[in-house]
Amino acid sequence: MNEPIDYIIVGSDADDFTRFTKNVSRKLQDGYELYGGPFVVNGVVHQALVRHSHPKKAETVTPVTI
Repeated sequence: MNEPIDYIIVGSDADDFTRFTKNVSRKLQDGYELYGGPFVVNGVVHQALVRHSHPKKAETVTPVTI
């Protein structure tokens, strides 16, 4: 039997990268894992994340320049 997986996408305006980083870090601390790299659509930065049914503790993400 396959375990359930949660998929989410965090987004924020490209000019508010601090907020975006905090939101992604919060999800990582909640047990989500990065799924690919960040991407921009119509001026909004997005990051996809996944979480398996048995979440593991993650480290805080370090901001990068896009």
